[in-house]
Amino acid sequence: LRIKLLTDAKFAGIDQPLTYYRVNGSGLSANTAKQLQAWETSILKNKRLNPEFFKRHYKQAKGFQLRYLARRAIQSQQSWLALSLIHNAIGTNPAMLLQDPIRTTFTYGCALATFLPEKLFKQLEKWGLQLMSRKSRATATA
Repeated sequence: LRIKLLTDAKFAGIDQPLTYYRVNGSGLSANTAKQLQAWETSILKNKRLNPEFFKRHYKQAKGFQLRYLARRAIQSQQSWLALSLIHNAIGTNPAMLLQDPIRTTFTYGCALATFLPEKLFKQLEKWGLQLMSRKSRATATA
């Protein structure tokens, strides 16, 4: 982030993951409130370096961060938190419905699905993961 804020560097995405991380039930990756707080702290620390950048991109970035945290809450079956986070994500960045409609609506649907009986939710989760895995493999080989 600092490199982008202080230079004219260009960044590009990579279609395949370069690394993975393990989610630990007691670690930062499992605590959505701490993750959001760490994200906000990073924003505050870097905002002074390029205020215009944050003025242009903050709401979009926060919306996508909240959507990511909604998915983390879904994985830990925190139904109300997941629903709250996806609502806040869309409220913060409504354009995400146009920018990434599939992932956004899928996340919303999954948040609602966490209210289903656990056995049914687990089956839907299994199917969803299989579907996403197939889609990722198809995209990687295309």
